[in-house]
Amino acid sequence: MYSSSPIVCGGFNWDLHFKWDLVPFSKLGGPEGAIAPIKSPAMAGGLFAMNRHYFNELGQYDSGMDIWGGENLEISFRIWMCGGKLFIIPCSRVGHIFRKRRPYGSPEGQDTMTHNSLRMAHVWLDEYKEQYFSLRPELKLKSYGNISERVELRKKLGCKSFKWYLDNIYPEMQLSGPNLQMVNSTLIFPRTFYFLVFRVWDTLLWVSLVRSFSRAVFLQKEVSVGGKEGTEILGKRNSQR
Repeated sequence: MYSSSPIVCGGFNWDLHFKWDLVPFSKLGGPEGAIAPIKSPAMAGGLFAMNRHYFNELGQYDSGMDIWGGENLEISFRIWMCGGKLFIIPCSRVGHIFRKRRPYGSPEGQDTMTHNSLRMAHVWLDEYKEQYFSLRPELKLKSYGNISERVELRKKLGCKSFKWYLDNIYPEMQLSGPNLQMVNSTLIFPRTFYFLVFRVWDTLLWVSLVRSFSRAVFLQKEVSVGGKEGTEILGKRNSQR
């Protein structure tokens, strides 16, 4: 059954959990109004696609992460901090099928969300990882594996600091000592949008779209700008999580 969504963008809290934020009306006052693409600081992992060449160049997913959790925030930070952009298209329609339960376990009973979040914090959050540890002090000495390859990737890509990300992409994030809050409200999962990830590379604009109903339909486009031709690749796969 189709259900409409409020106009939202992706965010997170200092416990490093994804959340939905209401988009202020002040950001909807452009010529296109409420149908204009909306800058999204983060995205949900089940509703994400990008050009495969850009995905590979950006470093794919962190292979040191396990099973599930945190990978969507990690790649969201990486996109913004390393020269990409992430938008939500309000008038799109997306369906997402949730399983009643996860059909797989965790390695040796490990909390994979915590393991993955620790890796993300130590690679991407710079001094702001202390905001995470202020909420989870018991994790300061917890092992998270070898991150040297991901640290080197960040250097190779010439990525900006997390302070730049907070100042320019997610200024709504509040820093108030150990009791950290967010300005916007957390929302339930909306089912009617899709994400775009793009960047300008030479004179070619790479755009990736995902749109799904009972199945996910992945569109990968290279859009012509500067007089250069582009190509379009269409593929399908089942959408379950």
